[in-house]
Amino acid sequence: ILFSNGAYVVFVMSLLEIGGLVLVIAIGVPHWGEQPLLATASKGVPGIWSAAALIFFAYLGFDELGNLAEEMKHPEKDLPRAVMLSVGISAVLYVLVGISAVSLVGWQVLSASSAPLADAVEGVLGHRGRLALSFIALAATANTVLLLLVSVSRSFYGMAQSGALPSLLARIGRRHTPWASLLLVWGAGSLFLLIGNISTVAQITNFMT
Repeated sequence: ILFSNGAYVVFVMSLLEIGGLVLVIAIGVPHWGEQPLLATASKGVPGIWSAAALIFFAYLGFDELGNLAEEMKHPEKDLPRAVMLSVGISAVLYVLVGISAVSLVGWQVLSASSAPLADAVEGVLGHRGRLALSFIALAATANTVLLLLVSVSRSFYGMAQSGALPSLLARIGRRHTPWASLLLVWGAGSLFLLIGNISTVAQITNFMT
C-alpha cells in the first residue's frame, strides 16, 4: 500500500470529525422545533443558490476516491460502494447538523458568526464545548488537506507514468510514495496560504472546479 501510514491518520481524524458532528446533533435534538427552520430561506432562491454553491465545497473530496482506485483490493466493487456510502452518510449528517445548529441558536446568530457550530455548542456546553469543537474543526480541515495531498499526488503520479506529465513526478521513494508529486502538490497548495482568507480560497476552489 502506497500510503498506509497516512491512511491510519486519515481514519483517526475522520472518526474525530464525525464525533464532533454527532455531538452537535445530539445536543441539538432536544431543541428541535424551537426555531422556525423555513425562516432561513428568507432571501429566496438566490440565497439558497448561494448556500448550495458554498456547500459544494464540502463535497469535493468524494471525487478524489477515484485517484486511489489502484490501491484498493477490489476497486470494481469497493470504489462504487465507498462513493455511495460516503456521500449518503455525509448528506444525512449535514442535514441533521444544519437542523440542530439552527434549533440551538437560530439562523440570525449563525449568519453573523465566524464559527457557527462552535457558537451553537457553546450555548449548551459552555466555553469548553466551544474549544472542543474548534479543535475538531481544525482536525477536520487538516484531514481534508491531507486527503487532497494524497489523492492529487496520486493523480499526478499516474499521469507521469503514462507520459502526460514529466517522468520526474513518477519517482517513488523508499516508503513507496511518489515523493516528487507530493512535493509539487504541497508547494502549490501552500501558495493559497498567502491569500489569508479561507472564504476567498473556498470561492476560488468552487469556481475552478
